[in-house]
Amino acid sequence: MKQHLAADPWGPSLAWAQHEFGAANLGDKRREDRLVNLAARMAQSPMQSMPAACKGLAETTAAYRFFSQDTSTVEAIIQPHSKATIERVKAHQFVLCVQDTTEADYTDLRTINRSLCR
Repeated sequence: MKQHLAADPWGPSLAWAQHEFGAANLGDKRREDRLVNLAARMAQSPMQSMPAACKGLAETTAAYRFFSQDTSTVEAIIQPHSKATIERVKAHQFVLCVQDTTEADYTDLRTINRSLCR
């Protein structure tokens, strides 16, 4: 008989976040766990705002509380991710760093609409 396991609500994003941010040193294991969970949430919905990506008010409040801590600096958060990236790069002979520099300026939509409607 097949055993059915409950689906992992985090999917692969939690494993990715653990690999990328699990070595963070934020001075408290709970903060480090929160960082991994936030990274996983944002990986699940990368185009969403923080409140939209978080599952409910409590999780959103915890996210904002996390980022308001003095220990939650950009440097402390990005450090383990940078190290993981460097290790990935070392495994390859060539690495392309591609960047999309496309810009769109919609500050004056009336002008755009008039020029398109001629």
